[in-house]
Amino acid sequence: MRDPNFFLVGAAKSGTTSLYVSLASHPEIFLSPLKEPHFFSTFDVDRRTARLQRIVRDEQGYRRLFSGATTEPVVGEGSTSYLWDPEAPGRIAQAAPDARIVAILRDPVDRAYSHYLDDVRQGFESRTFLDAVTQELERPEERRWPSAYVGFGRYGEQLPRYLDRFDDVLVLFFEDFASDASGETRRVLEFLGVDPHHPPFETMPENPYARPRTELARRLFGFAPARLAARAVVPASLWPAARRLVWRRDEKPPVDPRAAALLDEVFRPDVPRIAELVGVEPPWARR
Repeated sequence: MRDPNFFLVGAAKSGTTSLYVSLASHPEIFLSPLKEPHFFSTFDVDRRTARLQRIVRDEQGYRRLFSGATTEPVVGEGSTSYLWDPEAPGRIAQAAPDARIVAILRDPVDRAYSHYLDDVRQGFESRTFLDAVTQELERPEERRWPSAYVGFGRYGEQLPRYLDRFDDVLVLFFEDFASDASGETRRVLEFLGVDPHHPPFETMPENPYARPRTELARRLFGFAPARLAARAVVPASLWPAARRLVWRRDEKPPVDPRAAALLDEVFRPDVPRIAELVGVEPPWARR
């Protein structure tokens, strides 16, 4: 049984799933069939949330995720909590000190709003975006997983935890990935030391914004127990088709400009720190 030597630790709602799907199709890479086991994270979750999110915390169960690996030189997984959980980098370094790390960052204001919309869709969130952000800023100690809209975007605090522990860290930006997915994917393949030209990649966006097709779907799938029941009944191979029946692609509703202005003020001081760490200004610095 193989141990992972690669971790995708990108921020939530920053293109990690799209990149993960592309990398998993490469013959020299084996990725866990469960993208986000969150094994090395330490946040507390109740039993229902653990089941709903399929969180793996026992070592035997975690190692079974890689039982299908054979001779692939790259074996890995990708849990978004590894970027924001302060304990995760040290735990990964202890288990795999020579691991390669890829992080994807996104404009933290856009990331927070995308995260919020996803939480609303899944029934985790009922507040307005402005109220959710304001309350988190007023009481940061009360932020709850998986809904820390501000805390998950503090990249200047998060990146050094990896840069200080690992020799091989590649930082990408969602904005670059969205405009040139094939080129950015090849950068990752070169970083991982595998053939960057096989297979030819036509990366498609995963987890785009979607609305429930009907009011019944909104009520049913915004209710966590219903999603658990559906997951237990519907085979994993049919989940993509089932999601297409329930959700429809749509344009995102416009963000409340008051919330955007508040977040922009919060995150702006982080820009020079990110530029110093990565060696290039993040794309949102030019906004």
